[in-house]
Amino acid sequence: PIGSKLRLKYFIKRINKFLKNPPLEAYMNISSFIIAIFEKRKIRKKYKEVENNINYIYECVDFKDLFKPKFDFFFKKYVYETILFFYAIKKAIKKEKPNILMVSSETNPPQRIAIALGHQNNIKSIAVQHGAVKYEAEVINRKENISSKCLSNPPYIPLPNYLCVYGKFYQNFFSQYGGYNKDQLAITGNPKYDSIVKSIKSFDKNNLKRKFGLEFEKKVILFLSVPFNDYDYNTRYLENLYEGLKSFKDSYILVKYHPNEFNKELHKKITSKKGMKNVRFFDDENIFELGFVSDVIVNSSGCTTVEDMAVIDKPVIIFDIATIDNDTKNLIKQKAAI
Repeated sequence: PIGSKLRLKYFIKRINKFLKNPPLEAYMNISSFIIAIFEKRKIRKKYKEVENNINYIYECVDFKDLFKPKFDFFFKKYVYETILFFYAIKKAIKKEKPNILMVSSETNPPQRIAIALGHQNNIKSIAVQHGAVKYEAEVINRKENISSKCLSNPPYIPLPNYLCVYGKFYQNFFSQYGGYNKDQLAITGNPKYDSIVKSIKSFDKNNLKRKFGLEFEKKVILFLSVPFNDYDYNTRYLENLYEGLKSFKDSYILVKYHPNEFNKELHKKITSKKGMKNVRFFDDENIFELGFVSDVIVNSSGCTTVEDMAVIDKPVIIFDIATIDNDTKNLIKQKAAI
């Protein structure tokens, strides 16, 4: 599966479990790790040479606070995994000789690498819509960033041959903003709904509260975290969020970490400092089970949360300390969230 997250502690376990359908990590070897380490050092050295000389001012506006955290995140943190993904996907394509590449989104680094390598090897790619996306999101390839000549033409973003979308609305959305023509967009629905709707019918709130060790009579607030690249902004956001939640002493505060959350200890540090003893943290637990036992869901971005929690008919509160974008305003206007 292209797009699986690199988790070294599960490396051997996952390879043994999926011998017939190995994860991407199975195609990494010692040489690729060594190459990634040296390449990372060279790239970080180059970035350090120019880091303090980058001009972030455009038309008298300083964009440093907006762009520098993103540059730091990529060149100092994510570049290593990106290089590993490149060599793993390249090796997987060479070994497996696939007729088609199926990727779990169109925009994340591993998926973009797979799409680009597919084009180089004349292998068509199919991407699946990555959640209930919005225009301001980073999970769409905007038309202005796509080459008008071909699907893969550096420095333009590589575009998959086809994209599976949730419905007519998103077919029009990606046709208008995503650089696709309608022949590339296939309406398949949201694939996770196929299994989730069946599972939810068997959910029992008391049994799930017992499973998570929650008292039956207490109210439950679920916070679905989002990993902000900017550590300072993330800290301010969590400080404000938990300051508001700490007054609900008679309710449970459940925190479900995002799969890419890299600041887990920050949550624990802030809640501990505020004396919040009613907080429970969850990592790999089923998000729909947690949502089902909850009375209200809190999140920052809105769209994905509304998409998931709408299935279990739970109210959603969008908490944002920055300017609320138009897509979020529309969710509020449509009474999908407050």
